[in-house]
Amino acid sequence: MKPFIPLMTRLIFLAAVCTVFSFQDLPHRPGAGRMPQGGFALVELFTSEGCSSCPAADELLARYAGGTDREIYMLGYHVDYWNYLGWKDPFSRPEYSLRQQQYAASLGLGSIYTPQVIVNGRTAFVGLDERQLKTALQEAYRQGSPTPISMEITMTSGQQARISYRTRLLAGQQIHFALIQRHAVSDVRRGENSGRQLHHLNVVRDFKSYLRPEGSLEFQVPDGISRGDCKIIAFIQDSNTMAVTGAGDMALP
Repeated sequence: MKPFIPLMTRLIFLAAVCTVFSFQDLPHRPGAGRMPQGGFALVELFTSEGCSSCPAADELLARYAGGTDREIYMLGYHVDYWNYLGWKDPFSRPEYSLRQQQYAASLGLGSIYTPQVIVNGRTAFVGLDERQLKTALQEAYRQGSPTPISMEITMTSGQQARISYRTRLLAGQQIHFALIQRHAVSDVRRGENSGRQLHHLNVVRDFKSYLRPEGSLEFQVPDGISRGDCKIIAFIQDSNTMAVTGAGDMALP
């Protein structure tokens, strides 16, 4: 067991497994979005470079990803609660740890851990469990057509992306936007993965949420990466049940 981290008003002990993974991206033309025509799967992975199980889980899920042609939107959130082990994950943010805690509270889970996968906000399981992943994806595809999301992206001065969007939101729903870095590499110098080079796909670099069904927002592309290696994933989620009812993505032009 890993040392503890607070969840709500309790102290919760965490399991020692971790990763980042991605499913193969479908091709995009610049400035064009895509929406699934039938069922879809939003796969959220909570991970950390400070956990020694990360590389094996990365490899497993990357191999699996190449064998599907269904609509899958993957987000890799790097949490910050393993940073004290000697290596600070450069992609980690405390708000991603908080998001994982919110899932734990909503789904009635007894702990948070890495790698944890959550599909469409409804099903949570250990990210190394391939059988559970297949089952969760099959269930997601049977949920029917998602709520449509319309997006347009323009690049302003520098590396700033301006997104205009329109969708339908029911009472209690909100729309989330994630700026995704498609590929990332880290040379880990300390901690449990010391001396290893880790490869990540679809790393969440920024995340914003809105309650209004239409509007605009901006993301700054991080220094050191090209906008061609970034995309936007948007999805609609119930604030109470955490169920995801729509998703779409768009490459930066």
